Amino acid sequence: MTTVNRESLTLTHAPELEAPRENANAVGATSRASRSEVEAFDTSGPGSPVLQGSSVGAIAAQNVGRLDAQAVVAQVKELMTRGALDWMVTGEECRHAVGLLESLPPGEYQKAIKALSTSGELRVLCETMPAEQRRELAESAVRGGLTTARPALLPPGLRDPQPPAQPPLIANLPSLPLELRQLIHRENAARGRQYEATFNQYVDAWCKKAGGCKTPLELRALGPLSQPPQLLEPGLGEEDFKARRFAGDLCSRDIGIERAAVALSQQVSVFRRELSAGGFGLDFEVKLKLKAEGEVGKDTEGSAGQSFSAKGTLTQDGRIINQDVGTESLIGVGRHGTELEAKFSPDGHLEAVSGEVGGFGVELEREGKATFRVPVVEGVAVETFVNRKNATTGATLVAKEEAHLFGWTLEGDGKIGFTSKGIDKRYYADIGGKQEGIFGPMPELNDRKPWTELSPERRGWYERQGFSQKTWPR
Repeated sequence: MTTVNRESLTLTHAPELEAPRENANAVGATSRASRSEVEAFDTSGPGSPVLQGSSVGAIAAQNVGRLDAQAVVAQVKELMTRGALDWMVTGEECRHAVGLLESLPPGEYQKAIKALSTSGELRVLCETMPAEQRRELAESAVRGGLTTARPALLPPGLRDPQPPAQPPLIANLPSLPLELRQLIHRENAARGRQYEATFNQYVDAWCKKAGGCKTPLELRALGPLSQPPQLLEPGLGEEDFKARRFAGDLCSRDIGIERAAVALSQQVSVFRRELSAGGFGLDFEVKLKLKAEGEVGKDTEGSAGQSFSAKGTLTQDGRIINQDVGTESLIGVGRHGTELEAKFSPDGHLEAVSGEVGGFGVELEREGKATFRVPVVEGVAVETFVNRKNATTGATLVAKEEAHLFGWTLEGDGKIGFTSKGIDKRYYADIGGKQEGIFGPMPELNDRKPWTELSPERRGWYERQGFSQKTWPR
């Protein structure tokens, strides 16, 4: 019989196991005795350590060659046998079975696996064993020479946060018994899921770091998110791919990519003092217009004047952005309830053109914003707007009052509304190809070229990455 010496924790082996059984009846006659022999591996009595599958294999390795495949197969068959009083295979029996298999040298191990596959006990073992034993059996197939394993792959370099190592995967070779291939696939899939969970933790840490950066240079120093690898099951044959058996990714190819893209875009938006992608804000504006009006032709009136405005946006994360106090010059013309007006910046650039008919109006701004006005009641209107250039849209409630005195018109507008933002398509273009956005090549930055000497195109590109004259290194 096979027992474990409680004092030395080494296997002893009785001579009767070295000779083949005479027939199946001999095996049946000794079935219960054989089970008692296997249960002797449980040394969980007082003062004795509990042997897990790997521990049993390690201890048995001290006596490599003492057990042969036939003896182990007989004992594993007994462990997998079910009857009226023993109607289920327990996890403990699976643990013992794996320990017995691990005790064999590679040649005998391969014989035992083949025999157990032919008799059906390997299928029972693979379907019954708990996850920790599944891992032991899959790894024992590597140690037993049936297959190989790809080691864990560490990412190059040292970073903070550090991306996780790719998990070791076991080759699922077509030459293996089907039940063992299925078990190895489940084990590889479990490792893929664990890697995906660990990579998600890395993404969370990266996003937190990115959100804490104070300047574009800090964000650039953090570096881009490490791209998740494509984890495919190793060892598959051509027929596996044709039948789509075991084929496919062991984990998602885009783990956390969307979250990282949003975090990066949000932080760049903070640098640019604008709404974050996917965010919204509360808009407010007060505007006064002072215009002189007079006839410029038959049934046609002209106007000229100045506007004074103060506006801003309160973001969902408590920032005040888009603060602006400014003036514009106004020139307008109207006829039969229709009015056209042009707005110019203090330096003479055309900023916007608007038109109004019976209270309904539209305004187009140089920066791409299109606003549509619909009257509600006298003095109150609703405006909706969209800006494709910076991916914003929103709605505003407008209250308007005006007074006329000595040919002058004084108008007062109060606006309150909301703005929501997507991701600027120019930003997508910035991070595509070889540009890579804030993490891409920045020759002017490396050369310390003064901000004022940047071309308008390059300055605009750097501004979209969050740089400004204030944050540009001197």
